[in-house]
Amino acid sequence: MDFLIHHLLRSSALNYPEKEALVHGEQRLSYAEVAKQTAGLAYGLRKIGLQRGDRIGIYLEP
Repeated sequence: MDFLIHHLLRSSALNYPEKEALVHGEQRLSYAEVAKQTAGLAYGLRKIGLQRGDRIGIYLEP
């Protein structure tokens, strides 16, 4: 079975929008909230000219 993680997240957002998807300390996000935030990030990246196949770096603070 070949799929990408965003396919799983999209499916979960459609089927279980209110279920918890991510928990970090006191912060909790539902699948619908994760989908909304990732769609916003994707839109912002496309708006600045990034296209499918382009590579970007991501910095995550510990």
